[in-house]
Amino acid sequence: MTVNSGSDISLTFEIPSFDIDLDFKFGEQEAKEVSADEIDEHLENILSEIKEFEDSDKEYDAADLEKIKQDIERIKSNFEANRIDYDNLIQTKDNLKSETTKFDNLDNASTWPSIEKELKEEFYKLQEEAEKSDNSDIKSTVTTIESQLKSVIERKDVNAAAELKDRIGGLIFKLIDDKHGVDLWIGFIYDYDKNFDSHPWKDRAQARMLVNQGKSEATNNPTKDRMQQIVYSLFNLLPRENQPKSGGKHLGL
Repeated sequence: MTVNSGSDISLTFEIPSFDIDLDFKFGEQEAKEVSADEIDEHLENILSEIKEFEDSDKEYDAADLEKIKQDIERIKSNFEANRIDYDNLIQTKDNLKSETTKFDNLDNASTWPSIEKELKEEFYKLQEEAEKSDNSDIKSTVTTIESQLKSVIERKDVNAAAELKDRIGGLIFKLIDDKHGVDLWIGFIYDYDKNFDSHPWKDRAQARMLVNQGKSEATNNPTKDRMQQIVYSLFNLLPRENQPKSGGKHLGL
């Protein structure tokens, strides 16, 4: 083994049986510095999240949360007793990372019952709409979705549940679109007309012009594509958080 002036380390291994020499070179590794200020920020964040969690209406194992809080307070006390020792900073950072993971797992477990309920309800809606539909592609997809649903529930995978709910919502909207066609989009236009003042339009004049245009064209042999185009234009005149969604995703955007 050799160490160069630049702190590079070279290793050479000889394997006589196979007449092979293996050379490895490792460049200088610079460890990321850990500061007391970084630890302070991490502690402040995790304690704030725990306080917010306790003030929520989530259901959770109180004993598990209390154990996490006690461990974090112990970590904090040990850290504050020796803030200038670098080894202590490293150990504190590792310990906080472990407790943060435990808290994240507890948080996910607490939200799962409501997520599971919403996911199942959305799937039952899909089943109901699919049974009334002639769309064979979506009918066959329901079987696949059901298998995925069982897997997600078994794993209690929060992220996968959100993605599956989005997909289910999109399929439901597609079935409703297939069923109602142009009337669905005309319905959007008349609903915007009825509740025009309750929407935070980015350009009220443009929105009013589109609504009036949509109502006028709706009475003269309207096509689905044209009504859909006007509705999408109205969607774009709303802040993103106010745009209609299908399964968590903004329609047509």
